[in-house]
Amino acid sequence: MNQFSAAVASLVILGLTPLSLPQTPTIALTDPIAGDFPTYPPLAVAARIEGTVDVEATVTKGIVTKADAPSTSNAALAVAATNNVRSWRFAPEQSGRFKVQFIFELTKEEGLQPEKPEVQMKLPLWVRIIARPVRPLTIIR
Repeated sequence: MNQFSAAVASLVILGLTPLSLPQTPTIALTDPIAGDFPTYPPLAVAARIEGTVDVEATVTKGIVTKADAPSTSNAALAVAATNNVRSWRFAPEQSGRFKVQFIFELTKEEGLQPEKPEVQMKLPLWVRIIARPVRPLTIIR
């Protein structure tokens, strides 16, 4: 089981489904069978950028052939979300369109060095990425 599948399985076991997130896809897709692990762009974390990106995607014979974020407030978050969706693979007989929501959040607490973000998912409906910003260095003279 790869890291992507393990994350999906652990979320299903934990039953993580925030009420404010979308609950039904445009088409009835099964969970992706492969894909890259979602990331929070490091520059967005450093700049303390948060936001939500709605991605509209098309699947043809199990492969995501199109993924766009038609209206988004931040290009870096949109690129991260659409690139991640483009990496997803579904069963070969799957074709259609779906929407997925990416939620990029930062914790209130700052860390001393970069850390891996926490990722929660209910695929193919939503992905939530929670990162801890790094505390700016203070130089004492």
